[in-house]
Amino acid sequence: MLAPRNIGWLLRGSDSGENALGLHAWLNDPHATLFRTYLLNAPDGVTLLFTDSNPLLALLVAPLARLAGGDLQVVGPWLLACLILQLSLARALLSPYAPSRVMLWIGVILLALLPSLFLRQVHVNLCAHWLLLWAL
Repeated sequence: MLAPRNIGWLLRGSDSGENALGLHAWLNDPHATLFRTYLLNAPDGVTLLFTDSNPLLALLVAPLARLAGGDLQVVGPWLLACLILQLSLARALLSPYAPSRVMLWIGVILLALLPSLFLRQVHVNLCAHWLLLWAL
């Protein structure tokens, strides 16, 4: 799931697969414009937003994908990054107020391991709950 070359796990018919397919089409389309690919929904094309892809992540991945060449998926690394950011920001938010390390980590777990985060795993663009903690 974390290996960028491992795309087989995305073929289970979920939004994660559509996300990876839209990004793959945009990265490999020789006629792609900013956030639009013509490999899907021909001849009019489609924007990355309508393929469940993350446009901001696509901009970050585009230079790396051209260097790596071939098939590339970033769904697994994106989920891992979301979990790490969720835990890190929950800890940063609570550390000035926690009376002990045990209470700190109980609070971090309560803030970070939300059921709504894990229920949205198939919708990877909705897993950025760390943005809420960053805002706090």
